[in-house]
Amino acid sequence: MISEYIGGYCMKKDFKYYVIFVFMLLILGTTNVYAVSSMKVTEKSYIKTNFSDGTHRTEAYFNTNKGVAYCITPSKTGAPQGKTLTYSKTVSSGSVLYLLDNAGSSKSDYLITQLAIWKVNNNYLPAAYSKNSSLVSKVNKLANTAKSNSNYSPNPTMKLSNSSLSFTESSDGNYYISNSISITASDMDKIVATVSGANGAVVVSNQKTGTSLTITNKKFNIRVPKKNITANTTIKVTVKGTGNKLSYQRYSGGSWQDLVVLVKTPKTVSTIISGTIKPVVYKCQYTNGKYYDKDGNVTDKTTYSLQCEKHTCEKVGDTYFGKDGSQVTEKDYNLQCKTHTCEKVDNTYFGKNGDPVSEKDYNLQCKTHTCEKVDDKYFGKNGTEVSEKDYNLQCKTHTCEKVDDKYFGKNGTEVSEKDYNLQCKTHTCEKVDDTYFGKDGKEVSEKDYNLQCKTHSCEKVDDTYFGKDGSEVTEKDYNLQCKTHSCEQVDDKFFDKNGNEITESEFNLQCKTHTCEKVDDKYFDKNGNETDESTYKKQCEMTIEVPNTGSSDSLVFTVLGALTLAGTVLVIKKF
Repeated sequence: MISEYIGGYCMKKDFKYYVIFVFMLLILGTTNVYAVSSMKVTEKSYIKTNFSDGTHRTEAYFNTNKGVAYCITPSKTGAPQGKTLTYSKTVSSGSVLYLLDNAGSSKSDYLITQLAIWKVNNNYLPAAYSKNSSLVSKVNKLANTAKSNSNYSPNPTMKLSNSSLSFTESSDGNYYISNSISITASDMDKIVATVSGANGAVVVSNQKTGTSLTITNKKFNIRVPKKNITANTTIKVTVKGTGNKLSYQRYSGGSWQDLVVLVKTPKTVSTIISGTIKPVVYKCQYTNGKYYDKDGNVTDKTTYSLQCEKHTCEKVGDTYFGKDGSQVTEKDYNLQCKTHTCEKVDNTYFGKNGDPVSEKDYNLQCKTHTCEKVDDKYFGKNGTEVSEKDYNLQCKTHTCEKVDDKYFGKNGTEVSEKDYNLQCKTHTCEKVDDTYFGKDGKEVSEKDYNLQCKTHSCEKVDDTYFGKDGSEVTEKDYNLQCKTHSCEQVDDKFFDKNGNEITESEFNLQCKTHTCEKVDDKYFDKNGNETDESTYKKQCEMTIEVPNTGSSDSLVFTVLGALTLAGTVLVIKKF
């Protein structure tokens, strides 16, 4: 009808009516883009839930031209695929909006969200799901959370911690730095700060800089090069945040189920903060490592000093100032300002107090006398006047010497008493603390100390042999002197059973075994013991008594003769 009216009436009448109607259409169209549109079910499928008793239940899954939609009227039947629903209303807050905003993307998530919507909005949960306690628990938990968010209304907002910018000079004096600005924001996807007002001005955030910078940590400040600010300058920062305002739209199906769908409406929030930089001017100042002259310009130290400081009896660069601070010649400067301490000016000598003195007193007072005697005065190693005793102590070389209670080592340096004794006293075959000295007084190892200084009677030390009087001998003499030779012959020497040197005859007598033997005038029995002649004969000589004869000797010889004859006959017979 509208098109007919426009085509049939408006075009025939005044053009202004046409403009009015078009304008009205535009107003109606921009008031709510979805108000004149409808929802079409582009896909309808089913989510099947099986129960332990062998039964199951299915719920419809709706995909529309508006996105994934949920049923909000469980008492009705879901519209078929291809069905068009009409716009009913838009809701910008509430528990259902919370559920739609927090819905998962899987079909199992869809089912839990759908059941939670019925539970919250209709206090309805199909009885069949009581067979699945786990599912019911998840639905109830989600529904309770949604109920606690009954005022849920996501709407991008943004607030700054300060209403204006304030600037201070950086520690290095090269920049003006603003106060730190914190951003409190909700439901924002992106926040960008843009600065203007001066060349080189940048936004600083999270160690990044730029004239236009995305703020990631919700905090920033502004930095401006000082050299670019020559007059009062206003710095402006535009902070712009973007996000989505959430709502849901309800579409009526008539006899079919009403469906709801989440709507995200882009929203931009913008705010401006500004502040004025007043340039800092330093006149006759030293700051941030720089000198400023009387006009506020950066200069060198000499120029700064000449322009800005008072100089009384002072030389600055090549310029001299007298005692009243006025500029004078070098000669007048020296005359007015210098104290002539220990100084010769022309033919006049000045002492250490600046008073004129004789040349002799000048030399005495002003020259450094290190370990020197001048007239009757003594000077120590630091050039100060000391007593004669301290002069001798400080200035004379004391090698291995004790002066009063001070000890001096072999190098003439002061040492402890212990080191003095160690360095300066002769230590022959002596151990001092952990140091060993040999027989010539030189420092040696513990091994050489033992070798040189200890008495080694009949002792072997390493490869060295010592005899019984402690003198070094050969191995042969060591064995001869130091080892015990009991009944032993060593070379041409004979030793008795007690180790004493004896004659060969005595050696044979004492040390060899004599069984039934007569040695010299001594008799030995069958056991080798010394005995008398009678016992010796009884034990060692054979005697056969012959009856009726008084001579046993004749019988012995008779028997021996018979045996000899018999042995001879046997031998002959054999051959």
